[in-house]
Amino acid sequence: QTEAYISNKAESMGADIDVVVQLSEQEPMIPISVSITGDVSPYIKSRLQQIISNDIGLCEEALQWD
Repeated sequence: QTEAYISNKAESMGADIDVVVQLSEQEPMIPISVSITGDVSPYIKSRLQQIISNDIGLCEEALQWD
């Protein structure tokens, strides 16, 4: 669900990305890191970082851009 949420946000901004979310092993499973692949503008990258931080609760260090 988290991958789809991030992908949909990016798509609404005109970006085509692939998202992989790593989840914790304990219950409840929560996102612990996000890997994003795709060519995005600095503006979209900044917006996605804000969304991931504000909506999902992950810090910038848990986000990897490929």
